[in-house]
Amino acid sequence: MLNDLNNLSVPTETKKLSEEQKKTIIEYAKSAKTLGASTLLKYIAKMIDASVDQIHGYRVDVNNKPEMHTFEVYRKMQSLETISVGELSRNVLDELAHILTLNTEREGIEEAINTKLMGVFSQDQVLELVQFRKNNSSLFSKGWHNFSLKLMMELIPELYETSEEQMTILTRLGKQKNKETSKRTKYIDEKEVTEEIYNPVVAKSVRQAIKIINEATKKYGIFDNIVIEMARENNEEDAKKDYIKTSKGKPR
Repeated sequence: MLNDLNNLSVPTETKKLSEEQKKTIIEYAKSAKTLGASTLLKYIAKMIDASVDQIHGYRVDVNNKPEMHTFEVYRKMQSLETISVGELSRNVLDELAHILTLNTEREGIEEAINTKLMGVFSQDQVLELVQFRKNNSSLFSKGWHNFSLKLMMELIPELYETSEEQMTILTRLGKQKNKETSKRTKYIDEKEVTEEIYNPVVAKSVRQAIKIINEATKKYGIFDNIVIEMARENNEEDAKKDYIKTSKGKPR
């Protein structure tokens, strides 16, 4: 969201939002019960005493309507009955977001929380988080960013303090790596890739895919591109049943 705000051009002396204005907008977005890009732009316009038509630089969707990040998952989590999201620490929220993004089913979520966030949540709270993940699966499938948590911790203060967009900041900080200098290995380590996937169905599928890729690489050499079609959400139950059958040694 900070990157969206830094991309905006507003009718002020600097043409950009100040650090204090961005902090105010962030707090407003986090506390709003419902919030869309259009409503957010109206709030910003009112704050700087301008009209929405005077604000430029935001993204638009296929229908040419404004598109901005609005902390949708965080705001949705405020409806949880057994957990007060606003009282959770930054570290707990970051780890919980990681767990709920990676895992889709009860077993995986429970094991991940009990491993990574031991003692933080009661069993009732864990069950509510499982149900929340199930009821809001579409929110967790809107795409992942390419930044690690460590890198984001470096980016956030810069995004507040400057008006630069994130790629400019990364270049200035020397965080942009050329493809030629990035680490490359001939084969993929299936254990390393799946070590944080607690859903056994997903982990098994990923390991099988990696084995196929590694075997194909041995035979044909390194591929320019590899495209993998993932199972859709409504196929997960069938995948789970299939996993149970094969685990028991039954034919597929």
